[in-house]
Amino acid sequence: MSAAPDKTSRHCPVVVRRDIDRPPDALSATWTCPAVRRAVIAPEGSDWHLVEADIRDGGVEVIQHRPADQPGTTVTRRYAALRPPRLIVAQSVSAIDTGPRSPHSVVAAQELLLFKPTAAGAELVASSQVVSVQPNHVRAVEDAWNRQFDRFEDELEPQPRETGR
Repeated sequence: MSAAPDKTSRHCPVVVRRDIDRPPDALSATWTCPAVRRAVIAPEGSDWHLVEADIRDGGVEVIQHRPADQPGTTVTRRYAALRPPRLIVAQSVSAIDTGPRSPHSVVAAQELLLFKPTAAGAELVASSQVVSVQPNHVRAVEDAWNRQFDRFEDELEPQPRETGR
């Protein structure tokens, strides 16, 4: 869900929420695990590649999208603050190659990822303040957070079921 109804804006807050039945500390530890980041960001068989994953204060994550016969994208995320188990703050810049006859398009975002405790576990809240040269890239940020949350949930270990004893 996004905070702004106008997805054609070039400057827009994007907020995506997801409830997960795990405690915040477990989610935070899993989210920052390099193997999980690779599965979430660059799943096997996709055109995405996790080039670097230094997930710590001051660390950098570099992701590249290289589809066959199409321009690619490089996303550079700089981690400003990791405060487990509740908060990750980052800045990202996506350089989108629009082809040999056009200049690069750029999407910049301030990103905040919260792991908020709830009665059932935690709510993940991804909030990005997005600035884009192309208005359609704002929608792409929201879609990317939703895909990451979907893949993240797929990576979580199954919860043991409680017995009625």
